[in-house]
Amino acid sequence: MLGRGSLGIILTAALLLAARAVWVRTHPPLQPMTAPSTEPFLLRYARQAAKEHRVLWIRYREPDGEVIEEKVEIYQTMWNGNISGWCRLQRRRSTFQQDRILAWQLLDERFERIRNMEHWARWEGWSARVRGLKGALRKH
Repeated sequence: MLGRGSLGIILTAALLLAARAVWVRTHPPLQPMTAPSTEPFLLRYARQAAKEHRVLWIRYREPDGEVIEEKVEIYQTMWNGNISGWCRLQRRRSTFQQDRILAWQLLDERFERIRNMEHWARWEGWSARVRGLKGALRKH
């Protein structure tokens, strides 16, 4: 006979499996695209590209208004909508704001992760959180 603890674990596991099945059905994996999209760029696309080591092409509006096109290797997404990655065309690391992406295309190209970029992306995420907390504290 099962005890209450065992029954709770079994029910929790069943609920997690059901939730995962719903998630997979409602969030199908992104396929390589044949043409750029002008739909809003969602962070889940960036997370998936980072997880699968896939290159993302973007048309991006810089803060000064200049529009550039980049191929980006995404390393991390941050809570504030920023995306940390490596720009292939300019050969430098960069942070992009999600809302400045004008068009995007998930490519079938894969990339090998650069070890130092992992450390930089983690540092960027941590420092952005600290800056956000400092700004929130100043408002109070």
